[in-house]
Amino acid sequence: MDLKEAAAVRISRRSFIGPIGEEDFMYLQGLAEKYSRLAEVEIGLFHGLAPCFRGFQASYGMFSGVEDGFLLGGKHHTMDHLEKLGYYGEFLVLEATARGLGTCWVGGTYRKDMLPPSSPDPVDGIIVVGKVEPRKWKEKAIYRMVHRASKTVEQMYHADELPPEWFIRGVECARLAPSAVNRQPVTFYWKDGRAAASVPDMQGLHPVDLGIAKAHFALAAGGEWQWGNGGGFIPAV
Repeated sequence: MDLKEAAAVRISRRSFIGPIGEEDFMYLQGLAEKYSRLAEVEIGLFHGLAPCFRGFQASYGMFSGVEDGFLLGGKHHTMDHLEKLGYYGEFLVLEATARGLGTCWVGGTYRKDMLPPSSPDPVDGIIVVGKVEPRKWKEKAIYRMVHRASKTVEQMYHADELPPEWFIRGVECARLAPSAVNRQPVTFYWKDGRAAASVPDMQGLHPVDLGIAKAHFALAAGGEWQWGNGGGFIPAV
């Protein structure tokens, strides 16, 4: 499975049946180190995250069987660190999905006091990862709840003329991207022969959602993004 195929089949998983194997762990840990340098944030893959989720109850976001996960954060040196965290973190999600593993972005539904001592400081986000079985009733119910109002492709972009095919491919893939409570706040634009993406503001988790959606768009369209709200896209074609 390549990353485009992974983007098409990825769903958020909250129930895990065990930690990832050592081969997968080493591979993903190497990618985390690579993306950490590119993103200029700390990204690490950690064992032993079960205490962070044990006994934590929330109506949306209950997790079971969590052992492993990426911790993202640290002392930041760029204005766009949360966007980059979302962008490169989502590529880790897709890499894990391509290897048959389950993943889920985590906001605040974990115990911060139980994070490993060597965690980034602060931790801005977690991506849990592990072995999974076919979805159980709880995950199916949550999936139906948060996806009942998913936007159409046409609702996710504005264009002043017919956009090129690569732009539509990018938006279609971005539509499959996860976002906080599936609110899909990112809008793509095609104006004056230029592609761009923005969120209503850069508050809360919007920068992370922007980065995640940009990652999906770039994967399908081919090219590179400029960072920042309203940043443009430079296609490879």
